[in-house]
Amino acid sequence: MALFIESLNRTIELHTMRVRVAVRSGIPGVLWAALFAVAILNLMAVGYHAGLVKTRRSPAVATLVMSLSVVMLLTADLDRPQEGALQVSQQAMIDLRRTMGN
Repeated sequence: MALFIESLNRTIELHTMRVRVAVRSGIPGVLWAALFAVAILNLMAVGYHAGLVKTRRSPAVATLVMSLSVVMLLTADLDRPQEGALQVSQQAMIDLRRTMGN
């Protein structure tokens, strides 16, 4: 019984360490703030330029807005490796477990 409890405690400790590393390895808030600031400044500059040249719809404006949106979505998706479109494979962990079992 003591061996079972010891191994269960070790499993809980390992899970806690893995969760802690996952939380700590996220994208820092400063980087998010800088990304949003750059996006806002770019969009303000495009709006100001469009006001100066008095054009309403330019393909360049739509392209810039779409590219900024894609960059921000990909960054958010990279921040959560087990969710979204970009998923990180756990094959390395599976291989490690297999080698430890031998």
